[in-house]
Amino acid sequence: MFLLWQWNWWCIVLSAKFELGLLALISVFASLYYASRQRETPGIIALALVSLFLGILAENSFVWFGWVSWAPSHQSWIPPWFLLLLWLNMTLAWDFLMAKFSKYWLYALFLFTVSPAYYGGEKLDLIEASVSLESWLGIGFIYCVVLYFITSVRKG
Repeated sequence: MFLLWQWNWWCIVLSAKFELGLLALISVFASLYYASRQRETPGIIALALVSLFLGILAENSFVWFGWVSWAPSHQSWIPPWFLLLLWLNMTLAWDFLMAKFSKYWLYALFLFTVSPAYYGGEKLDLIEASVSLESWLGIGFIYCVVLYFITSVRKG
C-alpha cells in the first residue's frame, strides 16, 4: 500500500502539472479499489468519502486563512481536482500507517511535514502558498484534526 501511495502522489502532482488528470484519476481509483478488496482495509471507500468531505473543508479553511490560494481561473468553492485526489490518496496512506505505527508519532509527522508539499505545489505553479510559521503549523494542525476525525470514523 505504501508504494501505491507514493506512486499515486507522483501521478497526481505530475498529472496536474502536465494536465493529464485522467491518469491520476485512474491511478487513485484503482488503488482505492485494490484497498477495498484487502481484508485489512474494510470500509476504505466510505472512509475515502469522509476524507474527501473533510478535505474540502480543510482546503477551504486554508484559503480562508490566507495560507493557500488556488489558480485565479478556479472560481469554485470545491478545491481543484488534484487536491481532492491527494486527499483520497492520503486516506490510503493514513489507513496503512495507522495500522503499522503509533498514532502520536504519525500526528507529529503530519504536523511538520504536510506544509512543504504545499510549497512544492507552489514551485510547480499549481497553487500559491504562504511561507510562514503560521501557515506551516496551521496547515499541519488542520491536517491533524482531519486525521483525528478520519481515525475516529475508521474505529467506528
